[in-house]
Amino acid sequence: MIYYHPSDRINLMKFINYKSNQNIKKDIEPLYISSFPEEERPPVEMFFSFALKEDNDIYAVYDNNSFIGFTNLLFCDSPTYRRWGLPTQEIL
Repeated sequence: MIYYHPSDRINLMKFINYKSNQNIKKDIEPLYISSFPEEERPPVEMFFSFALKEDNDIYAVYDNNSFIGFTNLLFCDSPTYRRWGLPTQEIL
């Protein structure tokens, strides 16, 4: 376990929206592919193109500049869908 003094951890976790920085795709894509079976996930390009629509978002999550996962919010006529991709390795 790594100990962080509270003053060292201020503002180190970041959520970066794909709309504002499409370079996060390089971090998200491998995790997206490995997290969901092929028959259950939309094609990668469709996944990222949905994120560019007004009401949809993909956020990459970074802790101390290390990629730790992503979240995807998809709005449509029915309820909102959320998809999380989290690494299998222990983060702490």
